[in-house]
Amino acid sequence: MASREHHVLQIPELLELILAQLPMRDLLLAQRVCRRFNNLIQTSIVLQQALFFRPLPKPATPSPATTPKRPSWPPFEPSFSLPFPVSLPFPPPISNPGAAACKSRKQNVVPFPESAGQNPLLVAAFPPWFSRNMSDLSYTTDQCHFSRFKDLPLAADTPRRDAFLRPEASWRLMMVTQPPISVMSVVRITVHTRMTTYEEVEVRFPAPIGLTMGVLYDLTCQLVLYQNGGEFRVQWSKDGGHISLIVMRTASGVVGKEYMNYISRAYEGVSLDWPS
Repeated sequence: MASREHHVLQIPELLELILAQLPMRDLLLAQRVCRRFNNLIQTSIVLQQALFFRPLPKPATPSPATTPKRPSWPPFEPSFSLPFPVSLPFPPPISNPGAAACKSRKQNVVPFPESAGQNPLLVAAFPPWFSRNMSDLSYTTDQCHFSRFKDLPLAADTPRRDAFLRPEASWRLMMVTQPPISVMSVVRITVHTRMTTYEEVEVRFPAPIGLTMGVLYDLTCQLVLYQNGGEFRVQWSKDGGHISLIVMRTASGVVGKEYMNYISRAYEGVSLDWPS
């Protein structure tokens, strides 16, 4: 006779309640346990929301008087010198994700607002995009040189890197935040010998998923690795509804061929309509 515990696991509604109590990493890996677990996690709206694969319902729209304005991005500070779906091996959480991959801006680290929750698995796996410092207008990541790709958790060894960068890796489909981000500004700053040019383009993402980590990572690789960007950072608005990807480069900058190993095999390029 089946045990009571086994009987409980046969009832989808009860199993969903149990799985919903798991930490995010454990819930993701629970799909390996058996076909029943996998089917339920794949089809449950609640569990898919917990894994950042489906969006949470949008909160009530604030009145116009309290609607936060989109912040303007602060000037970049150059510091470089140039003439799974399920088998993804997410790294263990680290206590200070920004320290390992980026240079400190010597600002006070503060919690990200609860109203705009970042994906905790992505925070651990891709710290340069998510480290949280406070500026007057927004939450901004540390300024990262392209060489910091070698410090990412995925770069620990070749098997791990290959697992992360395969086209079907689950992190590529994950939203970077809940609720999802629908608009991102891409800023390109190019330092020439006698002048500096600033270009900005706005990218909108279709509802309901919005911005996924696959798109954010690929776009960063495109601007920083393929197009010889020198440094990058991500600026988050305080309400979490808008982010800016800011890339700074020199006209003569060159990125070594070895960095092409950090581009996902799913990369196809993102078309950006830069102002002429």
